[in-house]
Order: sequence, then structure tokens, then C-alpha cells
Amino acid sequence: MIAFLTPISTSAPHIYLSALPFAPSESILWKTACSPFPKVIKVSEGRMTEWPKPLKGHLRAIIGLVYSPDSRKLVSCSFDKTVRIWDAGTGMPVGEPLKGHIGGATSVACIAYSPDGRRFISGSDDGTVRIWDAGTRMPVGKPLTGHTGGVRRVAWSPNGQSIVSCSGSFDPTIRIRDAATGAPVGELLRGHLKAITSVAYSPNSRYIVSGSQDQTIRFWDAQQISSNGEYFM
Repeated sequence: MIAFLTPISTSAPHIYLSALPFAPSESILWKTACSPFPKVIKVSEGRMTEWPKPLKGHLRAIIGLVYSPDSRKLVSCSFDKTVRIWDAGTGMPVGEPLKGHIGGATSVACIAYSPDGRRFISGSDDGTVRIWDAGTRMPVGKPLTGHTGGVRRVAWSPNGQSIVSCSGSFDPTIRIRDAATGAPVGELLRGHLKAITSVAYSPNSRYIVSGSQDQTIRFWDAQQISSNGEYFM
């Protein structure tokens, strides 16, 4: 569609003629308009036959979504305490729902993929983080504990070496872990006064940034975390 940006912006009929070939072949739009305009371009590969349908499988509200790095899979988490994997091309579920957060969990709140796409992590209101094998859909090791409050957000470092999680109002802390072993790296990071609502890595994996209900953003040096878990800025 980007290739037709100029004609679409300068000529109203091009809005329809340039977009028409991308309409699914079984859609009412295509069947109605294809006859009057037989000379439009043809999509030779990858054209849909029908408009995408909503993906249904979770029993309660969906909280988090993430694409796999190769864009072939979609992973979702929900208030129904499960994680689901979907084929991003067909919209079909891959296997059964993943049930790893059960004890004390009211929801699976967040998910994140590893950079290589082989694993993903999930965080839950039960205060744990789970690592999953994306191929086998099996949990890797035991639940990772350490937070006393529910896990709100998780992130995987771009270099694939570490994962970070943050917790909510009863335990406004951040925990860094070794992605290979799940072992904690340093102490819990403390600095926010209220629930931590977001956490992310810098592209070079050196810094972590967190946001909180205390209306502040904190920066952390992931390579030089002090033993008492104090923030560096």
C-alpha cells in the first residue's frame, strides 16, 4: 500500500482501485467491484481469501499480547490464568492453553519473548515468573519466585542474557534474573514508592528503565547493580 501513497493522496478513485486487489478474494467488496475494474493489479502470493476473524479461546479478558521475533506466532495471556499460543498466519491456536500459574493466581498479567524466539516468559499475580519453551510449550524449570506482590511486567534483554520483572503496590520492586538459569542477579531493586507499572531494557541491554504510580521514571545500570539494590539516577 505504501507504493501507492502518492496516487491515493492525489486522486480519490485510486483509494479504491489501489486497495481493491488486497481485498480477500471471497469478500463481498471484491466480488462486487472486481467486474467493473478488471485491469487492477493482481496479488500473486499471500492474498487472503477471507477477512481475518477474531481469535477466540480465552475464557476471560486478555491482558497481554506479544509477537514472536519471526512474526509467525502470537502469545496471549489472560485473567483466566492461562497463556495461549496462536499461529499468526492462520489465527488457529497452537496446542492447549498453558497452565503454569495456578496457586494464588488471579491472572497471568504479562509476557515477553526471548530475542531468539526459542522461549518466552510470563508473569502472574501469584508473584512468580515462568519461563516457557516456545517449541514444546512446556515450562522450563520451576516458577521463579522472589516478589511478594503480583508481577506486573516482564522484559527480556536484547542480548538474551537477562530477564527483568517488576511488581505491584504491595512490593514495588524490580528483579533481574539470569535468563539461562533463572537465578537472581543481585538484590531486589528498590526506589519507587508506589506500584511499578512498566519496565524495559535499553537496546544495548545495559540499562533498565521503570515507570511507577509514584509518577516517576527510574534508570538503572543493569551491569552495575549495587548490592543494596539502589537506583543509580
